[in-house]
Amino acid sequence: MSTSGSKMSLSRSTGASSNHPTSAPLRALPLGQVSQPPPQRFSQKTTLQRIQETEGRNWLYYQLFLRQDYDACNASLASTDEPGAANVQNAFGMYMKALIAKRQGKLAEAIDILKSSLAMDKRDQEVLKELICLSYLTCAYEQTLMYVEQFKQLTTSQDWSVDFYQGLCHEKLGNIGLAEEHLKSAINVQPQEKSYLTLARFYIRHKEQDKAVDILERAKRVFPDNQLIATTLGTLQIKSHKDLDKGFANLAQVASTPKNRSDEVLLALGSVMQQKMDTDGALKKYEAMVQDPSIVPSAALLNNVALCYLAKRRGTGNKDGKASTASQKEEASQRVLQAVACLKKAQQLAPMDWRIASNLGYVMKEVQLFATASFHLMATIRLTQKHPSPYTYLLLACTADNLEITGQANQLYKYSVKSNATRDPCVYLNYALFLLREGEKEKAIGMAVEGREAMVEWEQSGRTVDTVVTDAFRLLTKKLPLPPVLTHTASSASLKQQPSNMALGSSTTPPGSHEMIVAAEVEPSISTHE
Repeated sequence: MSTSGSKMSLSRSTGASSNHPTSAPLRALPLGQVSQPPPQRFSQKTTLQRIQETEGRNWLYYQLFLRQDYDACNASLASTDEPGAANVQNAFGMYMKALIAKRQGKLAEAIDILKSSLAMDKRDQEVLKELICLSYLTCAYEQTLMYVEQFKQLTTSQDWSVDFYQGLCHEKLGNIGLAEEHLKSAINVQPQEKSYLTLARFYIRHKEQDKAVDILERAKRVFPDNQLIATTLGTLQIKSHKDLDKGFANLAQVASTPKNRSDEVLLALGSVMQQKMDTDGALKKYEAMVQDPSIVPSAALLNNVALCYLAKRRGTGNKDGKASTASQKEEASQRVLQAVACLKKAQQLAPMDWRIASNLGYVMKEVQLFATASFHLMATIRLTQKHPSPYTYLLLACTADNLEITGQANQLYKYSVKSNATRDPCVYLNYALFLLREGEKEKAIGMAVEGREAMVEWEQSGRTVDTVVTDAFRLLTKKLPLPPVLTHTASSASLKQQPSNMALGSSTTPPGSHEMIVAAEVEPSISTHE
C-alpha cells in the first residue's frame, strides 16, 4: 500500500502517465535533475518582475514629488525600502529622499543621504551636482570645490551649474578674479537668467556699476520677456543717476502688462517720479500698491510715501513769496504727521534700516523735537559705522546746537566736514554759520572759502547747486570779508534747483539762526532686491 502511494505521488510530481513503467526510469533520472529547469525559469521571471516593479515605484516617487506631496512620497519610500531591492531602486529612492529633505530645509540630512548614495555609485553626476549645491548653501566652500573637481574628473563636458557655484565659492573665499571668470563661463556654457543676475549683482557688490548695466543689457537681449531682468536693469539705471530715462522706460515696459506688474516695479517707478519732483505721480503709484490686496506694504513703500508727504508739505504755501495762510499751515502740519506715521510703521517693519532712522531724525528735527531727533540720528550712525554719512552728522550737529550743547555740536560739525567725501557745499556753509555765531570769525572765513571752492567744483563737474545754498552764501559774504578768487563762483541765476536727495530748509534762513541751510534727506528706496 505504501509502495503504490509513493509511486502515484512521484508520477504527479514528474508529470508521467499512469501506464508508463515507473521503477527503472525513476532510478535513472534523479529527482534533482528533473526539477532543476523550472526553478531557473522561475528565477528569471522574478528578476523581470522586480525590474518592472522598480520602474513603477520610481515613477510613483517622481509623480508624488512633482505634486509636492512629500509626506506621501516619504511614506511610499519607507514602505518599499527593502534590503534586497535592486540598486536602481535604492539609488533613486535615496536621491528622492535627499531632494525632499532639501525642499523641507533639512540640508544636513540631505547631504548625509546624498553621501550614502554617492558611496554606492561614485560616478553619479546628478548626485554630485546636488552635493555641490547643498555644500554651498551650508557655507562649506572648500568642500564644494572638492566636489566640483570630482565632477570634472568624471566628464569633459561643462555644466553651467557647476561653474556657477564654483564662481560663488571663489567669491566667498576672496578669489575675485576666479569668481568673475567662472560666472562668465557659466553664462557662456548655457545662458540662464540666474547666471546673468548673479554676475550683475557681483559687479554691484564690487562697485562696478557700468559692467553690471552691460551684463543686464545683454541678458535683456537674450531674455526680452524676463520681468526680473528688466526690473533690475531699470532700478540700477535709476540708482546710477545716469540713465534715468532708460531706467524709466525699462520699468514702464514691465509695468505695461498688468500680469507683470509687481511691487518692485511700481516702487521703482514711484522713486523715479520722486526724483523728477513728480510727487503726485509717485503717490498714485504707491496708492496702487496699497490698494492691491496681493501686495503687503513694505518698509520701503512706507518710507517713500513719507517722503512724498514731506515734499508736498514743502510745496504748500510760499509759492509766490507770500506768507502762508492758516489753512496752508494746517495742511503742512497734517503732511508732517502723515509722514511721521508712515515712517514709524516702516521702522516697525525694518528696525535695522538706517534710511528710515535717518528720515525719522530729519522729520523730528523739522517739528522741533530735537531730543527725539538726536535719538534716531544716533541710531543711524550706529547702523552705518563703516560708511557714515556726513549729512547724518550735520543733522545731529543741528539738533545739538538747538539743545544748546555747543561743544558736542562743534565736534559733530567737524565729523561732518571730515566725512564729506563729495565736497557738498552745504556742509561747509553750515559749519561756517555755526562758527560765525560762536564768534570764531577766522575759522568761519576758512569754512566759507571751502564752501565757495566746493560750489565751483560742483559747477565745473556738471552738478547743480541748490538755490538755497547760493542764497545763503550771499548772506554769509555780507557778514564775512572773504578773500577774492580768480575762479568765477557760480551764481544763482545760472543754477537750477537740484532734483536730488536734499531736503530744503527755510529759503530765507538768516545767518544767525540755529536752523540749517540745507538738511540732507536720504534718497527714496527704489527696490528691495540688492
